[in-house]
Amino acid sequence: MQVNFWLANNGKGQAIFAKLAEKFNEEYAGRIQVNATEQLYDQATYSLRLQSTPEKSVNEGTYYSVAFLQNGAEYYSYNSDVSMYESKWSDADVKNGALTGLENMYNLFGAGGDCHGGTGDKSSYDDHTPIDAVKAGNSLMCIVNYMCSNDLVNGNSALGIMPLSGLFTDNDDAAAARIPVHTFGLAFYKAGKVSDVQLAAGAVFADYCSKH
Repeated sequence: MQVNFWLANNGKGQAIFAKLAEKFNEEYAGRIQVNATEQLYDQATYSLRLQSTPEKSVNEGTYYSVAFLQNGAEYYSYNSDVSMYESKWSDADVKNGALTGLENMYNLFGAGGDCHGGTGDKSSYDDHTPIDAVKAGNSLMCIVNYMCSNDLVNGNSALGIMPLSGLFTDNDDAAAARIPVHTFGLAFYKAGKVSDVQLAAGAVFADYCSKH
């Protein structure tokens, strides 16, 4: 039974899952074969995909702001009493936490803020511009986009790296240490040419990944 698994060119996560698939195929030889590949030849035949989860982490319109998280003003929190996610922004303390987060963010990076910051061109993902501003002494700090930015920072004695935790809050409680992250996992698809048996075989592989 072959299960097609699209790795979707997802960097380090891709290498990890490709190795897991290799080990799985050795242990399940003759029963299940996971075809882990970057190539998407026929999407209707792929039942597994590696992607960022949850989707709210990758859709620009629903980003969770680190400033809000660090001030206890997350967009939604889980209420176990009613088994639902709910917003608490009508609560005065939560609303004030959001305002504090926005003020601190503006003071760090806003042109008219206390630190006289600035922003790059949001239409491009060019990390050179903000990093060069810090190098020249024209900015105190900047936030960069991707891991590839390490190449622009490493080995430069004029630059340092600090964590985002606690950056946007005046508090020292548990929320102050929170930062949003991208997590990667397996997504299942009942594509047009995928059988129920193939989906079940994919579940066996997912179970294997969770245990390794």
